Amino acid sequence: MIQVYVSLHAYSQAWLVSSSHAHLQFADEGLSMEMGKLATAALADLYGTRYQVGTAAEIRQPASGMSHDWANARAGIKFSYHVDLRDSYGPYGFLLPGAQIVSTAKETWQAIRAIVDNIAPSSF
Repeated sequence: MIQVYVSLHAYSQAWLVSSSHAHLQFADEGLSMEMGKLATAALADLYGTRYQVGTAAEIRQPASGMSHDWANARAGIKFSYHVDLRDSYGPYGFLLPGAQIVSTAKETWQAIRAIVDNIAPSSF
């Protein structure tokens, strides 16, 4: 059984939980949001990079067709996330300098590992 689904994208430093298309909550959004905050705290511990956590509807605008929504609603993967990596809305956008790729990968892995390491057997 798949426990975690993460779809990685560029850019804006956002950790999105399911329910992107509306201002509605999925049944397990509270737990998913808590885990997203745990993940972004672990990510920030490495280099101080800050990510927003929430739904696309909360952080930006409603969006449909996002794979993490499908993974949660249809495949039943409770911990499903869409992650927009570095850069924030800074000078690089989609063209992140090569010097930031390894650090982005390391902090992202640390965040994903925090989720996996903290999934309680009662969560699934």
